[in-house]
Amino acid sequence: EDAALAAEAFPSTKITHNDAWDILGLPCGTAAHATSWAERVCDAACQKTLCLASLPSPHASHNLLRLCGGFALVNFLARAVGYTPGLARVDAATRTAFEHLVGPLPAQAWTQATLAIGAGGFGLCPCAPHASEAFAASTASAALLLSRSFPELGRPSTAAGRCGRRGPSRRGTLRRTRSSRRRGRGRRRHPAGNC
Repeated sequence: EDAALAAEAFPSTKITHNDAWDILGLPCGTAAHATSWAERVCDAACQKTLCLASLPSPHASHNLLRLCGGFALVNFLARAVGYTPGLARVDAATRTAFEHLVGPLPAQAWTQATLAIGAGGFGLCPCAPHASEAFAASTASAALLLSRSFPELGRPSTAAGRCGRRGPSRRGTLRRTRSSRRRGRGRRRHPAGNC
């Protein structure tokens, strides 16, 4: 019944059988279908991430690895499905690619490499530790959007309502932080920073 409704609402929906289908690139249906979809995404992300290390310029490789590889390739997966064991493989591929550029790293050095650049790291944000939080935030945001779009479904939980509220823009916060630094009253940021 759900598959038939999905096919009617989204004509481009690919339905493999009644328990598993994809809508807008997201797996719907059984947990087994979502897991197999996540594994395919993680396998492709590992291959792409490892290819970035073979570029002739180490500087370009690092920038592409940081901005386009690893975490960037599976961010959508983490928001859609949550934690999956394949994310640990993507983190391992990111580490392998980075070690191809700089040489083998002990565990403590790798931990530092995963910190934000502003915190003394290389900006290589790991995927697996952030997946559950990304999924929870995505779910809360979707619940709030659904309640606004379809009021007959009811109000979302309090947590979903809080997560969906928009706070001050990050841009304005950064601008105030920079100007306050010039005056000598800058705030100290947490050393881990944002990935």
